[in-house]
Amino acid sequence: MTNKEIGSKFQELAQLMEFHGENPFKIRTYQNVYATLRKLNEEVGTLTEEQLQSIKGIGSAVAGKIRELEDHGEMRTLRKYQDMTPAGVQEMLTIRGLGPKKIRMLYDHLQIESVGELRYAILENRLLELPGFGVKTQEDILQKIQYFQEAKGQFRLATLDVVAERLLTRIKAIVPEWEGQPTGDFRRRMQVLSEIAFLVPTVQLKQIGTWASELFTSYQQSNGELAGIFDEIYPVRFYGADDANWGSELAKTTGGHMWESFEMPAQPFQSEAEVFNALQLPYITPECRDLRIPDYSTFDPDALIRASDIKGMIHVHTTYSDGINSLDEMAAAAKSSGYEYLVITDHSKSAVYANGLTVDRLRNQWDAIDAWNRNHAFTILKGIECDILTDGSMDYDSDVLREFEVVIASIHAQLKMDEEKATNRLIRAIEHPNVHILGHLTGRLLLSRAGYPVNHQKVIDACASNQVSIELNANPFRLDIDWTWIPYACDKGVRIAINPDAHSVRGYEDITYGITAARKAGLKRSECLNVLGKQDFIDYIRSK
Repeated sequence: MTNKEIGSKFQELAQLMEFHGENPFKIRTYQNVYATLRKLNEEVGTLTEEQLQSIKGIGSAVAGKIRELEDHGEMRTLRKYQDMTPAGVQEMLTIRGLGPKKIRMLYDHLQIESVGELRYAILENRLLELPGFGVKTQEDILQKIQYFQEAKGQFRLATLDVVAERLLTRIKAIVPEWEGQPTGDFRRRMQVLSEIAFLVPTVQLKQIGTWASELFTSYQQSNGELAGIFDEIYPVRFYGADDANWGSELAKTTGGHMWESFEMPAQPFQSEAEVFNALQLPYITPECRDLRIPDYSTFDPDALIRASDIKGMIHVHTTYSDGINSLDEMAAAAKSSGYEYLVITDHSKSAVYANGLTVDRLRNQWDAIDAWNRNHAFTILKGIECDILTDGSMDYDSDVLREFEVVIASIHAQLKMDEEKATNRLIRAIEHPNVHILGHLTGRLLLSRAGYPVNHQKVIDACASNQVSIELNANPFRLDIDWTWIPYACDKGVRIAINPDAHSVRGYEDITYGITAARKAGLKRSECLNVLGKQDFIDYIRSK
């Protein structure tokens, strides 16, 4: 092992010990070992025991640990602390500028134990209540986390959309007549993907190739393809095609599950429409090409949900809990965007990390909503995102829950459950007579937290039996319920509510990703809850 590798092990040990509040003297000793080894000219593996101990700051105990690493590749003391510490916390400790003490505070006060949970907590402004975590600190940590996660080679769709815009700005400066089209997973709007892909006219591919060294950190070009790394970490791929085979190549490179059922026609086609005509199929929109449909000939692209179909904005947080914008600001933004109604759903009382609402504070919010509704031609409905407690009961008693117009039931705490416990916990909440919508079904955070395991069929069946809609949480970190389960829910008659889970006015923009995921699932307008106009929505909720 190199001095740098050995030193990093001592640095890791020091961080873990500091996280666990161990002896400061020992922690400083190991921190100094890290600094010392990095400055040595000789590799410690070549030194005798006597030579090792003669180095300032390296006594017999440290020398013994170095020998452990050299001989066995690990250190027992380090292994002990690694076993004591959640893997996600160990990962957080690798983020510069955070430090063990702050991570301990996050762990103790907010139960954050992964990089993904930390990132999501920042987006919900949960750190601002803790000492030492201001707005600037949050923003700085968020930037560090984004680079940390994305360097692993998997990216959320929302991230690559922004990167693609930046890339195309550069390319259009080189190729003003740009005619490329998205393709691959990127065109099919997969929620997690490994690259951005475009189909490009052959002549334009050659133009890009001549500027590849200016555009990309590294690149490879062969057989009508160009692959490069943009902005140091983002993989991009370009496929070349001519007019004569453009449609065939676009269909082929877009890909999708449906091509397991159909053989691509050998004849080249200029447009995708011609490809589908040759197969005697309606045009299957790109995002729907992963759908497992028994009979693709029945597919109706015109029936799919569209952003313009959404009449009401559901699942919105304000400064009453952990939102950035006030109730008035969130309502004014929804009104100006053309929606008919807004369902405010701040956090319930046990969500102390999110400034959850006590009953007294609820009354204050309801008074503010009543005042708004009296003075504006736009309706705010009184809702709540009510925590599902560990036994499946709700965070308020039934007398309080009855006063809400809309109740979303969600799990936010005690996420470590087996499938049976998680499923039973959800079903008990679903069976509560005052619950209308089940929020983010698995609690997952894409690329950050897998979510608790659930029996989707049992949960969806329970929703069908109790007239509970299921949220498709549109936040690009969640997109939960997963789109693959939406067809089953629709078959059971369960309506899907496409909700932004907005914690700011900007959060309304996330509805776009919910629509994308819903379309990917083949969701029809008639199967969505918030396509209902204001009175139809209220009547549907009250009909439970």
